[in-house]
Amino acid sequence: MKYAYVVVLFWAGSLAIPASAQGLEKTWIFFTDKFTVTGKTTQVEPGYISPRAKERRQRRGTKHSPIHDAPISPMYLDALAAKGIEVIHHSRWLNAVSAYLSEDQRDAVDQLSFVRRLQPVRGLAKHVSKPAPVPPVVARRTSRRLDCGNSCTQLGVANAITPLDNGINGQGVVIGFVDTRFDYNGVQLGHPATKHLADSNRVRYKNFTADDPGVGSQLDWSLHGLNTTSVAIGYETGELIGPCYGADSVYVAHTEWAPQERNVEEDNFVAGVEWMEAGGVDVINSSLGYTTFDPGQNDYTTSDMDGDTGITTIAFDLAAEKGVVPVSSAGNSGGSTSWPIIGTPADGDSVIAVGGVRSDRSRSSFSSRGPSADGRIKPDVAAQASDVWIAYSSGGYGYGDGTSFSSPMVAGVVCQLLQVNPDLNPHEVKELLAGTASQATNPDTLLGWGIINAESAIDSARATSNAGAAPVPPTFVVHAPFPNPFADEAQFELELPDHMDEVRITVYNILGQLVLTPFAGPLGAGTHPIRINARGLPAGLYTYVVSADGRTQTGQLVHVR
Repeated sequence: MKYAYVVVLFWAGSLAIPASAQGLEKTWIFFTDKFTVTGKTTQVEPGYISPRAKERRQRRGTKHSPIHDAPISPMYLDALAAKGIEVIHHSRWLNAVSAYLSEDQRDAVDQLSFVRRLQPVRGLAKHVSKPAPVPPVVARRTSRRLDCGNSCTQLGVANAITPLDNGINGQGVVIGFVDTRFDYNGVQLGHPATKHLADSNRVRYKNFTADDPGVGSQLDWSLHGLNTTSVAIGYETGELIGPCYGADSVYVAHTEWAPQERNVEEDNFVAGVEWMEAGGVDVINSSLGYTTFDPGQNDYTTSDMDGDTGITTIAFDLAAEKGVVPVSSAGNSGGSTSWPIIGTPADGDSVIAVGGVRSDRSRSSFSSRGPSADGRIKPDVAAQASDVWIAYSSGGYGYGDGTSFSSPMVAGVVCQLLQVNPDLNPHEVKELLAGTASQATNPDTLLGWGIINAESAIDSARATSNAGAAPVPPTFVVHAPFPNPFADEAQFELELPDHMDEVRITVYNILGQLVLTPFAGPLGAGTHPIRINARGLPAGLYTYVVSADGRTQTGQLVHVR
């Protein structure tokens, strides 16, 4: 196995801007309305909002404006195209588009009657910090049932091991990430930590940098997306286990193109969040931050960190209104004299901003602090950010520093909370994490309410569940998957009379070849719905095998197109 020590502090990188974008400024164009040529508002296309997203909004959303889902006015888009303007991204929520504009084009667009305002697109902060000192050796808490290897340390700091031992692993929850390259794009899915996702076809990937003419042809060499997601959803016995490895599916939005440090990522971020929300995600993690940039770029100021100004903050707050729990790194500028505080979207009222600690639970010196510009306590909570065990390149593992890694740990624990109590809204999730954290009665602007306590938060989530505790089934039963025949997705329901260390569902084709592993891991006593996604598999007859601690049941599935 290959090992490495890496330092990933938010993100940094800079190359020259390609000639195609030189002399142009990437700009938000905000419209006054969404009218069509008939004077009526545009209508949401059937199927744009997934059934899962609708269900989540109804269950956990606080408020929603139907006009948010309506598309941008085609009449206005045609008017921009007539002026030679190529739109990069559409934001239905903001009623805005992004495009590269010359100075003359900006002046002309600003005069259009249907344009409300123009605003530069801002980009990713550049944080270059020295590694924090290696923390003292501490006793590593180990799992009774799971061999979590070096990741036991970070799980132990968050007190997330016992829930994992009891089968609380994000089952029934959909998690999303915005970041750099993931290697989850269906071509490079070779890392052992994410193989369980590939085998069960649980990844939804979209590259939001691909259509940007300002992006060069160079390969995005950063695997920051792989590094961060592995903390939350990784699973390789003896190496790394994340608290949300059992998630129903994982959405990964490639929004940041690392080889350049330009003002391009903000609009990619918004597009990625809207895509994931419409698809039905429950939790979104961002290990990116937006503050100041390279010379000549458009900066935010510390006074903008008020929870209402940053575009990414607005996007995350709107997602929260729709029932999505947004989690964000606090940042790594805690040692800076010019910008020591959190950035966007961590400053959001509805956003869980995550600071960082070392394995001995002392604060990581680089962890950005609060308060927000309007005086609110930030960050909200904390998790391990120094010497975090992560998936690294070429199938190996290594240590990384940065709140980039404390944030996905918290996002993974949010999955666990929603697994035991799916009715929790984003505000309630935030309150549960803060109310059970290490500084719950004495929060400060260094670590907020303190280091999360997953086990206590999960116990509180159970106690507040409207449904109450479900009865424990008397025997082990596998209910036949439904629907059957099925198109792409079916669901198993397993009844377990007690905790089982190793539950595995496998699917084989008519040649006896293994084609899917929808689930593998421990499960606690109770009834568990487990989805199977066969998208991409040929239509035909398949055999499934469900095994649990030596007990096995088999059956057949028919996949149709």
